[in-house]
Amino acid sequence: MVLGRLYINRNKLHSADWCVVVALIFNAAFTGVVLAQRNYSRHLWDIPVCWFNAWYFKILFVQATFFAPVFSTSKAAIFLLYRQLFDVKKNVRNAINLGLIFTGVLYLPNIPLAAVFEAPAASKSWQSMLTETKSHKMVYWGLVQSSLSVLLDIYIFVLPLPTIG
Repeated sequence: MVLGRLYINRNKLHSADWCVVVALIFNAAFTGVVLAQRNYSRHLWDIPVCWFNAWYFKILFVQATFFAPVFSTSKAAIFLLYRQLFDVKKNVRNAINLGLIFTGVLYLPNIPLAAVFEAPAASKSWQSMLTETKSHKMVYWGLVQSSLSVLLDIYIFVLPLPTIG
């Protein structure tokens, strides 16, 4: 789809097109990280304890770090496309800009939060994450982020409806 979009817009690429390319790159990397965890795709009680090692915690950290750019660039590309298509009224432009800002505020804190809660302290090893409980605090941010993400998805869906109708 991205290649088709770039081919169609090859003579005049917009910011939405470039954002889609960046989103594709991040999504491909994120998919690779998720596929690297294929052995862990079962219920937690069916995973042998010996599998929880330094590699597992490193891959969880990378996944938590990549989460922000994956979702923020994908949703920002939609808002930039809306700006390209529906930038006729000032209130629509403001609504699109508000959505872009909200997307950044919602997803970009994942990067520093992952560094604080999903990585060991500077003097500790990755194996020490087995006994650390600080990663449990990311669950609270995940609940808030998931709820607000649903609201953002509804906002993305509803935003163009008055302009189209």
